[in-house]
Amino acid sequence: RADVAAWTATASDAAERGVPVIGLCLCAGTPDLAPFASLDALVVTAPTASAVPGALARLLAGRQDFSGRLPVSWPLAGEAASPYLVRDQSRRPPLFPFGAGLSATIRPVLSDLHVRAEGGRLHVVFTVANLSDEAGIAVPEVYLDRATGVAGPPKRLVGWRRVPLLPRQSQQIGLDVPRLAIEHWDAETGGWRGEVGTTWVSLGSSAVDLPLHVAVEPFAPAALSGEVR
Repeated sequence: RADVAAWTATASDAAERGVPVIGLCLCAGTPDLAPFASLDALVVTAPTASAVPGALARLLAGRQDFSGRLPVSWPLAGEAASPYLVRDQSRRPPLFPFGAGLSATIRPVLSDLHVRAEGGRLHVVFTVANLSDEAGIAVPEVYLDRATGVAGPPKRLVGWRRVPLLPRQSQQIGLDVPRLAIEHWDAETGGWRGEVGTTWVSLGSSAVDLPLHVAVEPFAPAALSGEVR
């Protein structure tokens, strides 16, 4: 704890002088990262595999861009890590949300979200743009809201895409969401079932950063294609 206090004091001093600060946590379990949440960036990995040192060296030297994303919601101090679904239901804000992650070089911009439903499947199309003069990697994520009347978490991840982008490049991305990712398990009938009605498809960079939304009826004869909500 004393070392953490000294390190954060050094980092704060550097930040006040305008020096970008990147933290590196080689950690097991879910340590308290709150003291480092104000840094410009934080690299978190587990030192359990022999490939980790080489991969970190390539990333920190800029030979590869960061494209990893959190597979859990990183908790506040004193709490256990949890899937984004559990965290979302509890409405407790995590320190870092499920799906969060940064590129070292770009801040991608998402736009033009359209969704078409066909026979219980969804075809999602959107544009991802790199407005910077550097190349980098975007990882857009697609979430589906829970259908009305269905028990379960408010939304779930149903697709994502790792998109390498050149400087000033835009790409239109198509992503198919299978029927099984949309249906829910019906305990009474003992089978998978699609719920009729309108739900929302959301696009963003984590479970909480979802700026684009489209209304859709996956199991209706005619689907809806919508605008940003």
